[in-house]
Amino acid sequence: MILRSPEKKRFSHQYISSPACSAGSISRLSGSDTCQTCAAGRASGAASSSCTPCLPGFYASAGSTNCLTCSVGQFANGTGLSNCSLCLLGFSQPAAAQSSCLACSSGHFSASIGSTACAACAAGQYASKAQSSGCDECSRGSFQSSSGQDQCRCNFRYLPLLLLKCIMSFCETIFVALMQYQ
Repeated sequence: MILRSPEKKRFSHQYISSPACSAGSISRLSGSDTCQTCAAGRASGAASSSCTPCLPGFYASAGSTNCLTCSVGQFANGTGLSNCSLCLLGFSQPAAAQSSCLACSSGHFSASIGSTACAACAAGQYASKAQSSGCDECSRGSFQSSSGQDQCRCNFRYLPLLLLKCIMSFCETIFVALMQYQ
């Protein structure tokens, strides 16, 4: 059906479904025998008068009869998308049909794209910030006996050794300064 606006002298087209058009396409104009395939990111069922954009968390390829669900580990963050994106490193998505991924919390990580869950750092390791793609080993003189931690604890057994290293470094700095002064 063509509608005419008398004030603006413009035409607007209303797309009408035709029995000759299959699902995934619509008739361009009333009474027309030509069909228009729905664009990617849109879908049309049988006897539908328009191609409907897919909602966030869903996608469609050109000529689709309905929008498809993004799988776990994926997301679609807008309307009318033709595919889903994989969750990035440091993120995961355990549910289908989602518009975003979840950031891994500190002490947890995701080391691959498209992850469905974040893993806890093992004992002896830590991840100090959220969205980590891996864990760091506790440095010498520190430890972590629990998993999923964001820091290591000082091992007081190494304290005398650390103090000695600090004193020696300080003495060396003083000695070098004195040698330069003379």
